[in-house]
Amino acid sequence: ITLCDRSCEKAEALGKKINVKHSHDIADAVGEADIILLCVKPQDLKEVSKQLFGKIRDDQVLVSILSGVSLK
Repeated sequence: ITLCDRSCEKAEALGKKINVKHSHDIADAVGEADIILLCVKPQDLKEVSKQLFGKIRDDQVLVSILSGVSLK
């Protein structure tokens, strides 16, 4: 498990608290993942989508918990 947050401090603190890796770079976190759990506020999706564009491979699974937003 690798945790990534827009806030480097939050990612590091939570990563240490729950004993998982944390990354300050979304591309690095996604690059190593088999399953990507997308947990962002709908208003932040546009910015996160820009960072994810072209980084998700066909063999990866993307799971979104965004309410009211389609990823199609």
